[in-house]
Amino acid sequence: MGSKLHERVPAMASIHFDMENLDWTLNEFNWFREQGYRIVKGGWGKRPEAVFGLDRKKDIELAKRIREVIGEEIELVLDVLGARVKWDVPTAIQRFDDLEPFRLKWIEEAGGSSQYRYWRAGVERRRLSPVAAR
Repeated sequence: MGSKLHERVPAMASIHFDMENLDWTLNEFNWFREQGYRIVKGGWGKRPEAVFGLDRKKDIELAKRIREVIGEEIELVLDVLGARVKWDVPTAIQRFDDLEPFRLKWIEEAGGSSQYRYWRAGVERRRLSPVAAR
């Protein structure tokens, strides 16, 4: 205990998406890339009625455009606002399939913490991207 495990720990840049102003969001990710970040994360949203995870079409388009901006070498994490959006198992599987082409490092809190055991058991069989939850 107390010994060093790693020489270095990578920094991850992170923002709350503005789902109503995708240009602003994409500019932030471009800035992260320009600054040399190797892992970037975005999620939630600026307003409760416009958060990542609510609108399938917008979510896919945003993930696609972020990947185009940051390129292939930078790892991408997406964070669903678990307090507001709780994907059930079929929805989570569908969304993971939708987002798989964008090679996510992980998806965070897509099922919410209260149903995590049930949710993870159902999703584990199908998911390709790792899942993070509290």
